Amino acid sequence: MKKVTSWGRNKFIKTNFLEPETKEELRILIKKQKSFIPYGNGRSYGDVCLNRKNLISTKKLNKIIYYDKKKGEIEVESGLLVSDLLPIILGDNFFLPVTSGTKFVTIGGMVANNIHGKNIKNNYFSDYIISLKVFNVQGSLIHCSKKKNNNLFNLTVGGIGLTGVIYSIRFKLKKISSSKLEKKNIFFNKLNNLDNIENFNSNFDYSVTWLDSFSSQENIKGIHFFTKHIKKKNEKIIFKVKKKKVNLFHRYLFKLFNNFYLYRFVNYFFYLSHLINLKKSTDLENFFYVQDKYIDWNKIYGKKGMIEFHILVPKKLIIEFLKDFFFFCRTHKIFSNLIVLKRLKYKKKYINFGGDGVSFSADFSINSKFNLIKKFFINKQKKYSYNFYYAKDSIISKKNLIGDKQFFLFKNKIKKINKKIKINSILSDRIGVTKWKK
Repeated sequence: MKKVTSWGRNKFIKTNFLEPETKEELRILIKKQKSFIPYGNGRSYGDVCLNRKNLISTKKLNKIIYYDKKKGEIEVESGLLVSDLLPIILGDNFFLPVTSGTKFVTIGGMVANNIHGKNIKNNYFSDYIISLKVFNVQGSLIHCSKKKNNNLFNLTVGGIGLTGVIYSIRFKLKKISSSKLEKKNIFFNKLNNLDNIENFNSNFDYSVTWLDSFSSQENIKGIHFFTKHIKKKNEKIIFKVKKKKVNLFHRYLFKLFNNFYLYRFVNYFFYLSHLINLKKSTDLENFFYVQDKYIDWNKIYGKKGMIEFHILVPKKLIIEFLKDFFFFCRTHKIFSNLIVLKRLKYKKKYINFGGDGVSFSADFSINSKFNLIKKFFINKQKKYSYNFYYAKDSIISKKNLIGDKQFFLFKNKIKKINKKIKINSILSDRIGVTKWKK
């Protein structure tokens, strides 16, 4: 038995931690276990990757199976970390077409949660997947794609690990000529709409919006970040992975100071540092992987951990939601360490977090006011018609999904493919995707 948690460190469990090293070992474990969930690197914030009986880790299944530099295609085992892949592909002037905010995730986890990035166009990883090899609940290895065995493919992408264990992923890479990015920052004190930003960003490849946690209902303050790849003759890109850890100073700083003063400083410093930075370019590390500056930054939130509320709000409702949210924060003196917006456009081919809207994410430490925050996000869901992102969730229940046609479609399809409820997580049981037997 091993003590395991996810990135939010808000729930610890003791479970059997199984680590197959070969394809055949994986097949045997799948056939043998009566209840399990696949486990990558545990970077999901909530309990989507936790099972109280067995976790089947893919971390040792981390090889590159196929790499075509002419076509810009690669196939890798699902346990390969992005941090291990980047030095290889960047050396050949390739980059991930979509990447999460940390490079310490597995490629399999990116598929299971259908991660979305800062891309202005085609901003889901699913847009670039060519095919998958998936061990189903019977232990059979199934090849699937958008054309072949497409039902399994469509359920596995964003399927939060419930269709089987992803063995390998073949996907497209993005050709780049430099590790440098041209940047443009737009500072604002009053966010009224996103239309003008959408018109502006047509000249860029990526965008993300940071919001000051101390904004008011009337004055929503923040920064729009825009970048695009600099085009020049191919440079030799050398990418070194740094693994700097938080120290005792960071931990005591967060422990000694209350949320107001510490978070006020963090927000003010972030805004000011970008205001005085006049450089017109940045690099991949500083734009895409800011949170990797410290590989274990989640520990600064203390023993109770943290939670991220990550939701997709319809574009037409986002400004009204933000005003409501900042009014709530000011009223109850609740502040977040990080609030980020991303514009997402999606055709709803897959289940998890699909749709056309604005991704809103906010981090909170779990403290005496946590229940107030939880009630706010649950009570406002119906008013603003938003979806919770399962990879980050720790709070929703079946009640929050009543009337969600997309969710019930997913649940019914999982029932057919996972009949004996062999694969299940704490989250899938909590929201009723797998816990349907009386």
